[in-house]
Amino acid sequence: MTAACIPLQYNSPFFLPTDRGVSDGVQALNLFVEEMFEDCSQSVIINANESLQELYNLLEECSTENWDGYGAQPVNPDSFNEAERFIRALPTTVSEPKVAVDPDGEISLEWYFEPRKVFSVSIGKRNEIKYAGLYGLNKTYGREYFDDEIPKAIFDNIDRLFS
Repeated sequence: MTAACIPLQYNSPFFLPTDRGVSDGVQALNLFVEEMFEDCSQSVIINANESLQELYNLLEECSTENWDGYGAQPVNPDSFNEAERFIRALPTTVSEPKVAVDPDGEISLEWYFEPRKVFSVSIGKRNEIKYAGLYGLNKTYGREYFDDEIPKAIFDNIDRLFS
């Protein structure tokens, strides 16, 4: 019997084994590890569906001017499409973000663990992501461009929440 073990130092939600080997045994082991990750992440996949459902509900609730009673803009369709694409692009090992609509019509996703351990992204039109994070006394913020995949800076900041 062959067993695959993942060392404890690889507990980051973004660790994925490499597949540099070419032998039949290595390919079989890689397939096994891939299936194991899929099996272990089923509950998180459900969470991604919950985030998407929350996004769809917010589109319906916030689709008119002044939806908050304070002059908020309706959900920007481009921001909505980018947010949907962003949520679908998240690895299955990432915990579910809370979804919100900003007063300017952009979509925000937030990972909140405790008052001083928070990371938030605001997804705008034209593939722009603004982000901010608080990690104890440390702060970070910036802008990234979301094209075919989620930028590394975003993953690095989400990963910081788990360390």
